[in-house]
Amino acid sequence: MADAPDPRTLKKGRKTVNLLRVAQCQRGLVLCVAALVFIQLFNVFVGQSLGARYGMWAIFPGMLAYLAASITAIVFTTRLALAMGSHPALAALGAVLMLMPCANILLLLGVNGRATSLLKKHGIKIGLLGPPPTEYPKLYQNACPECGYDLSGNLTGVCPECGTEMAATG
Repeated sequence: MADAPDPRTLKKGRKTVNLLRVAQCQRGLVLCVAALVFIQLFNVFVGQSLGARYGMWAIFPGMLAYLAASITAIVFTTRLALAMGSHPALAALGAVLMLMPCANILLLLGVNGRATSLLKKHGIKIGLLGPPPTEYPKLYQNACPECGYDLSGNLTGVCPECGTEMAATG
C-alpha cells in the first residue's frame, strides 16, 4: 500500500508552512466562530425565557457550551497562527489577546484574513465556512491544481482527470 503524498509545503524564511494544515485550522476556526454566534443567539432568545421560568440552572448548559466553543476558538486561532509560520511566542500572545473582547475580533479577522489570502494565492477556493474539504486534495504534492488528482508518476504532463496541462511529475 502506497503512502499518502506529503501535503504541499512552502518555505517562509526558515519556517515551513503546511498548506493543508492551514486549510484545516482555518475551517475549524470558522466553524467555531459560527458555533459561538449560534450559541449566543440561542442564549439571548431562548435562554432568557428559560432562565426567567426555571432559574439560573436553566441557562447553565448554554453558558458551558459558550465557554467550550470559546476555548476551542482560542485553540484553533493559535494552531492557525502556528501553521502559518508565526513565532510561538506571538501565537501565545494571541491566545491571551483572545480573552479580551475587542482584541479577539481583531485577531480573528487578522489571522483568518492572512490564511484566506495565503490559500487563495495557491489556488484554493474559500467558501463561507473556509476551504471546503473537497479542496484538500489540491494541497498535496504532485496533485493537479485544478481537480486535486494525484499525478505521481504522470509522464504526459496532462491531468487524466480534468485535462489540465502542467509539468510532468515522473
